[in-house]
Amino acid sequence: MREKRVAVKAAKKVVSQHLKKHGRPTTSGNYKINVNKVAKDLGVTVVEHDFSDDMSGVFVREGDSLFIGVNENHPPTRKRFTIAHEIGHFLLHAEDVIHHDNFDLESPSVVLYRSEGINSSAEVEANAFAAELLMPEQMIDECIEEGKTSIEGLAKAFNVSIDAMRYRLINLNYL
Repeated sequence: MREKRVAVKAAKKVVSQHLKKHGRPTTSGNYKINVNKVAKDLGVTVVEHDFSDDMSGVFVREGDSLFIGVNENHPPTRKRFTIAHEIGHFLLHAEDVIHHDNFDLESPSVVLYRSEGINSSAEVEANAFAAELLMPEQMIDECIEEGKTSIEGLAKAFNVSIDAMRYRLINLNYL
C-alpha cells in the first residue's frame, strides 16, 4: 500500500496536468476542478447508475475499457467526490483487486467499489487523493490569503460538501 502522502502527490500531478490542458476556472470565486474531464483525459468513462443508497460508486476495468459508476441518487457534491475517489483507486491501486464481479480469478474484469463503512488504507489513500483533486492545497491557500475563510463559502467555490471542506481544512491545519 502506498502512503497518504503519495496519494496527495499523485493528485497534485493530475491537477497540474488538468490545469495545463484546460486552464483554471475563469469565473470569479469558482475553483471547481471538472472531475468528468479528468476521468475522460485518463480514458475512464463515467456512468451514473441506480445503486443502493449505501453504494457511492465503483471502478470497473473490463478488458481495456475503464468505467466509474456513480450513484445517480446522490447529491452532485457527493458524486464529484466519488468520481475523484474512484480516479484515485484507478491511479493508486490499479493492480489491487478488492472485489471481482464474477469471482473468476482469471477474468480480466475487475471491480473496485466504494461504499459506506469501508476504512482500509486503500480507502484512506483514495480519500486523500480525492480531497487534493477537488480542493487543491494551493488553491485553498490562495482563497485563505484572499480572505475567503468561511467553510460554506469555500465549499461553494470548490463545489464540494461542507463536511468535505471542513475535513480538508482540518487536514491542512486551518481548523
